[in-house]
Amino acid sequence: MSDSRDDQKKKPNIVWFCTDQQRFDTIASLGNPHIRTPAIDRLVRGGVAFTRHYVNGGVKSGHAAA
Repeated sequence: MSDSRDDQKKKPNIVWFCTDQQRFDTIASLGNPHIRTPAIDRLVRGGVAFTRHYVNGGVKSGHAAA
């Protein structure tokens, strides 16, 4: 039986933040000189920012009203 502390050392602790309809270049720490985003900037500095990605369905559709 493995110790839970050993398991925690082996597995990464990942938290995914995804903002809706926000391009990467609308964040100050990723190059935008006109917008202030201090909270997101702290997250970027302390983690990883994914700036190259692909979206298979960029258009959202709302739910039809009954």
